[in-house]
Amino acid sequence: MSIPNNGLGGPDEGNGAGTDPLTGIEGVAKPGRVGDTYLAEQVSPAARMELERQLRSLGEALNQRTAEVVRGIQRRNQESGVVLEAIVEESFVKVGTVSTEAVARWMAGEGAEVAREVG
Repeated sequence: MSIPNNGLGGPDEGNGAGTDPLTGIEGVAKPGRVGDTYLAEQVSPAARMELERQLRSLGEALNQRTAEVVRGIQRRNQESGVVLEAIVEESFVKVGTVSTEAVARWMAGEGAEVAREVG
């Protein structure tokens, strides 16, 4: 499992299991640094289940907020001051909608195949 370097620990801290500083979940191994990412050496079954539950919950919330994500894309395009052709704007909306829904559904546990079908 690859975890982005969040600056909350490193190779000097050892790799014993403890409480994840971001989620508060017990049983998550302290990561060991490899390049710019950390690799969790082991996660307890209970911690894995909790992480999966949280990921599903985030995916469901993101899926419900797809329209908000797309409005943010449109707002930032407008704020940039660059005038784009209508077909380009429509393309941004379509790509933003499809990609957000695909990622959200994958996070929610629907699987990679469902995410591919969305796109």
